[in-house]
Amino acid sequence: MREGKRTFGKPVLYLVLAACLLAVAGIGRPVYASDISRGRVRLSLDTSKIHLQTGYREGQVQDIFEDLAGTSTTGVWIDTGNCFLLYLYGNTEWYGIGMGDSMIDRDRTYAVMIGLGLDNGYKWTDALRSCPSYSVPLSKYPGFEVVFNGKVMDPNRTWIALSTDQKMLRVTIPVGRPAVTSVAKAAVTGIADKTYTGSSITQSPVVKIAGNTLTKGTDYTLAYRNNKNVGKATVTITGKGQFTGTLKKEFIIKPKKTTIRYVESRKNGFAVCWNRVTEQADGYLVRYSTDSSIRKNLRSKWVSGNTKNFMSFTNLPAKTKYYVHVAVYKCRDGVKYYSDWSPTKAVVTK
Repeated sequence: MREGKRTFGKPVLYLVLAACLLAVAGIGRPVYASDISRGRVRLSLDTSKIHLQTGYREGQVQDIFEDLAGTSTTGVWIDTGNCFLLYLYGNTEWYGIGMGDSMIDRDRTYAVMIGLGLDNGYKWTDALRSCPSYSVPLSKYPGFEVVFNGKVMDPNRTWIALSTDQKMLRVTIPVGRPAVTSVAKAAVTGIADKTYTGSSITQSPVVKIAGNTLTKGTDYTLAYRNNKNVGKATVTITGKGQFTGTLKKEFIIKPKKTTIRYVESRKNGFAVCWNRVTEQADGYLVRYSTDSSIRKNLRSKWVSGNTKNFMSFTNLPAKTKYYVHVAVYKCRDGVKYYSDWSPTKAVVTK
C-alpha cells in the first residue's frame, strides 16, 4: 500500500506492525537512556532475531515483532505503536506493509521505523526539535548517532523526521533484503499412496511455510519420477518466484484390488474364487480367520501368477465360520507391493 513521499505527519501505516519494547529499569513512566542527552540513541530492537524471510506473509510481520517485545536490556523506551517495518521503494517513496496475504518480497529492501517520544524528561537539541516532518538524512545533524543492533548506523542511510505535533522523532533504519526461503523447509501434507490406473499418477500436495499455504505454479512446481507403474514414486517440489530449493516426497502406487466372486462351503473346509487382475500383478495373497476382522488367528496363502484365481482349504474344523479376503501383489526391486484388501466374505465349513 502506498504511504506517500517520506511524510510522517499523517498516519504512516494503516496497521501498526510491532509492539513497544519497555524499559527494564525504573518505576512508573519509562525514560530514555541517559546517553540521549549526548546526542546518542541506543535502540534495543534487534532485527537479527526477526528472521525476515520470503516465507512470511506481510501480515505476519506484526507477530514477529511482538515476539521481541519486552526484551530491552538498555532502558531505551520505544513508544507504543510506533515501531514499524517498511519497505523502501526506489529512492523517493515509502510504502507500508498492511495486514495482507502478500508474501514478503525478496526484491525489496526493508527498513524499520521507530517513534521516539520527545516529552520524557530529557532535553533534545533544538536542531532535532526543529527537524522537518518529512524524512531527511541523519547526516544533517552532526554529533547525533543512532546505535542499532549494537552498531552505529550510517548517517547517510538513516533517516529522521518529526511528527507534525512535535511529540515524536521518527528514525528510519534500513534492515536489508529478506532471506530467500527454500521450500526444503516446507511442511507438506496431502501426499498419499495411490492405486495403479494405467496412467501417470499425480498428487495435490498442500505446501506450507511459516503457516502460509504456497500456490502451485506461482510459488512452486511439481515434477514426478516413476509415477505410472506399481512401486515407489517420487514427487519433487521446486521453489519458484519468491522461493528456491527443492523437496522430494515419496508415495506408493499399489496394484488394483480384486473382489471375491464366491466362497463355497465344503466338508472340513471351503473354497474361494476371486476376479483376476492381470495388469501390474504377480500374484495374490489369501488370508482367512475365525476373527471377523482377520487380525487374530489368521492364516495366509500366497498364489503365484496372476491367472490363477481359485484356492481350496482343507482339514479345518467342521461347522466353523471363517472370514476370507484377498489382496493382489506386485514385486518390484525385491519389494512386494500389495493392493488394498478385497471386501471380506464369510463361509461356514461343513
